[in-house]
Amino acid sequence: MCCRKTLNFAFERIAQGGTAAISTNGCIQDTRGGRENRNIPPSRERLTGSPGQIHRNGTTETRIGDDGRATRERHHTHHNNSNRHTTPHDHDITWNEQGNPEFGPPINYPDGNIPDF
Repeated sequence: MCCRKTLNFAFERIAQGGTAAISTNGCIQDTRGGRENRNIPPSRERLTGSPGQIHRNGTTETRIGDDGRATRERHHTHHNNSNRHTTPHDHDITWNEQGNPEFGPPINYPDGNIPDF
């Protein structure tokens, strides 16, 4: 059973150069340095859907790939860390062998040249 924290912790870990993965118990883990520091319940609904679909929820957009799983997420916030994030910024999402998503580091757009999502 994972502790009840917000997804903000996972995004902070990503901003600090780490990664976050959803574990087999359904929680997001800090995987920086191969350690599991804290678990956070994910919002899994946004990570799956119909191919080509884009989920929009507040400050987050999630693109669904051809296999029905998320491939990229755009955040329209800098998570109170403007030194590491632009608004917006993206995260690529890959899926591990256990079928859990792993969020990559932020893709920033400091020049303001923001590609279509």
